[in-house]
Amino acid sequence: MDWNLSRVDHYLRLSSITPAFPGAMEEAEEIWPQMRQLNPDVFVANVMVTYLVSAMEDYFKSTYIALLTYSERKATILKGIRLSGEQLAQISEGKLGVEEAAAEALSFQRLAAVGRNFHELDASLGILSPLKRPYRRQKIRLLESLEELVTQRHCLIHGMQMDIWTDHTALRRHIDDLAVGMKRVYQHVAKHYGWKLDLPASSNF
Repeated sequence: MDWNLSRVDHYLRLSSITPAFPGAMEEAEEIWPQMRQLNPDVFVANVMVTYLVSAMEDYFKSTYIALLTYSERKATILKGIRLSGEQLAQISEGKLGVEEAAAEALSFQRLAAVGRNFHELDASLGILSPLKRPYRRQKIRLLESLEELVTQRHCLIHGMQMDIWTDHTALRRHIDDLAVGMKRVYQHVAKHYGWKLDLPASSNF
């Protein structure tokens, strides 16, 4: 606990010092690589990874809710979902939709779980198939890249382990991977159901 809190304290101190001495952290890291754990850039980038994973989870969950709402298999799927008393009360009070409650009972973090959830909804959809295609000549596919992002998030949340090589540059690459991946999924779903592609002008896609 002391070390974890110390990292936050060092981040606050170094974030104000680093702009005044732009090369200070790089010099210290050459002597002691573990100093990168105290680098404000690395610290913020690691924390932002959890946000990106949450954004991906929310995207898949929202898509699942939309498809479940009009699915011919809705009754069958809802039959296998166990809802809590609190959820049932919220549904009764009109504060929560049945489809939303069902989605809350499922996991949308691990992509393997995402695949299973959507397969049960529509076996012919193949929600993860667009993530298996090559991307920018990278050695690994978007599927593996995004799965690694989830693993990194879990290491930080459950084990307080930071990836010292995740900095501003790496974070930008993660953002690009996520944006491209979700755009591919959106286009795939729209094509599968014959929907018109309609993205707002402000969309990152």
